[in-house]
Amino acid sequence: MGSETGRSPKWALDPDVVQRALAPATRKPRSWLLSRLGIVVAIALAAAGVVVGAIITMASAEMDPVAGNPVPAVAAPVTTSAPAATPTPTPAPPPPVPACAPERSGGLTVGNGPGDTASGAAAILGFEYAYYTERNGGHAQDFVARDTVNISSADHLQRAIDAEIPVGTTHCVHIVERAPDQFDVDVEERRPAGEVIVYRQHMSIVVRDGRQVIYEISDRP
Repeated sequence: MGSETGRSPKWALDPDVVQRALAPATRKPRSWLLSRLGIVVAIALAAAGVVVGAIITMASAEMDPVAGNPVPAVAAPVTTSAPAATPTPTPAPPPPVPACAPERSGGLTVGNGPGDTASGAAAILGFEYAYYTERNGGHAQDFVARDTVNISSADHLQRAIDAEIPVGTTHCVHIVERAPDQFDVDVEERRPAGEVIVYRQHMSIVVRDGRQVIYEISDRP
């Protein structure tokens, strides 16, 4: 008996088997294909519905400007007022030093007040006050002895005031007592333009009718 190697199996030569092998497929696979196709179509229709809905929504938004373009809410600006700054109080300046601070110490008298005839120094103050502050030659003469040896009359004093002493001139008197009736006197004259003149004098005092008055005025080196 010869070898069967290379020969087809018997079922392969059976005409019925061959016919079944070459016959078209049955309907069952076809129904499976239709069910798969239905699912795909349903998904496609659902997607199309979503797209159409989106298009309709966009069209509606374009037709309705209020709905399609909502105005963003803008917060109203908040105005805050800064607290008013408390002003820092400015310290008051120190009081000005008087141009001629009055002083009485021992035999020294400083001032520019009206004076009187109670003492020699007070009579000198009164004379200079009438001359510079009151600008009154007659009142200045009230502090001078009637028998003076070299002090001008009231009229001459007034002419000197009007001609030589600018209005607004101030003065300060420094008096040093050398003896009860002898005084060294420095008269500081300050004129409105800023000029300062100092007269260095010696004055003698006498008592007339219970009043101390000026008897003589001379220059002092």
